[in-house]
Amino acid sequence: MNELDTMLSVKKRLTIIPEKERTKEYNDICKSVHSYIFSNCQHEFETDMFDVDPEKSVVITYCVLCEYVKP
Repeated sequence: MNELDTMLSVKKRLTIIPEKERTKEYNDICKSVHSYIFSNCQHEFETDMFDVDPEKSVVITYCVLCEYVKP
């Protein structure tokens, strides 16, 4: 397992605690992990449609490796 894989695993574990229950220090760690992943991933973007409700869909572009969603 390489560093990026480890950080992706850490990110998943960190998101177990809901945002409204996190301390400032915890949020700082989350931001650092996110920043590391964003900077070190060799992004492979894919575009897909997701249903928001039965009558509406949205198009998103995301990285299949780190799950970063383009704004």
